[in-house]
Amino acid sequence: MPRKGKRSQGQTKRWRALADPKVVECVSKLLVDPCSSSLGKTVGQHQQPEAPPPRGTGWRYRVNKWPLSVSGRSHKLVIPAEFPGKEFILLVGDSHLRSFADGVVPMPKGNLSFGFMATPGACADQLCAEMKHVALSRDPDLVVVLAPSNNLTVSRTIQEAGAAFRRYLETVCDRWTNVVVADFIPRLTVAKGYQDMMRHEFQRVAADFRLTYWHWADHFPLNSVDLWSHDGVHLGDDKGMPRLADVIWNSTYEHLETLAHKMPRMASPPPSTRVSPRIVVKRNAQVPRRPTTEWTCVGSSMKVAAAAALREKFHLPLKPVYFSHKGVPSDKRATPGVSTRTRIQKQVCIFDEY
Repeated sequence: MPRKGKRSQGQTKRWRALADPKVVECVSKLLVDPCSSSLGKTVGQHQQPEAPPPRGTGWRYRVNKWPLSVSGRSHKLVIPAEFPGKEFILLVGDSHLRSFADGVVPMPKGNLSFGFMATPGACADQLCAEMKHVALSRDPDLVVVLAPSNNLTVSRTIQEAGAAFRRYLETVCDRWTNVVVADFIPRLTVAKGYQDMMRHEFQRVAADFRLTYWHWADHFPLNSVDLWSHDGVHLGDDKGMPRLADVIWNSTYEHLETLAHKMPRMASPPPSTRVSPRIVVKRNAQVPRRPTTEWTCVGSSMKVAAAAALREKFHLPLKPVYFSHKGVPSDKRATPGVSTRTRIQKQVCIFDEY
């Protein structure tokens, strides 16, 4: 009987290995899809690993600890001193305002005075709770609301984020009327398409309230990784935050200038001119004569009217009295054109009046 050689023994082991159920399953998957199993990664098409999200190259200062507020988040409110001739601007947002609130990154100097209300890590609902309980010493001239970027990760859908942002704006508009909405800071850790859809949703909600929406995404291109800190979410204090300060100052100044030109100007009063009064006489008004008992008319034709007036006054009938010419002065005796009897009647009437 011939002996078994080493070649036959090795062949027997290989066939037994192929008869193993696990090996059969792996071979069948490999025949169907070479890249479907772990074995296919070595003999089939090579799969490229997913690239990690880009990180920023900027630096950010070590954050300070702030006290907790009603929303359960750390909160800080900074109100600047009042200066004559400077308008008070209040910025409301999340952790992107932390460097401004702590004074690490200063705002540009000018005729604008900025205050900050920062709540790091807060979403729209938490910012709404902070807005209901905030107390300010004076009313701002303009309120700039930063769109809540934390809703990119907190909200499950874009519609849910829009509803929360609507409730937030309702609370803000109930307190102040001069409100604008600013775009949220882009992130390196979230897909650009999803950020654009969220940005459009926030803009649509702001349009329902007739609020101005400032687009800031173009000022922070995603390929400029030196603007962000290492986490890829917050801007770096070396380059990103100074650029944000300039964008805020320029947008606010342009908005206030636009409002100043849109306000209706008071119409100047016309120059005063002296107008002389104009008297229009429609007809000749007859002035009634005052009844008088004085005798002003002298003549033979008025004897009847004079006698009637004296009769009404004294209730005595007047009769002509005849006098002798002996008692009449010599200068009254001969008067041309007037008889002696007429002159005596006139004298009697004048004498009775006195």
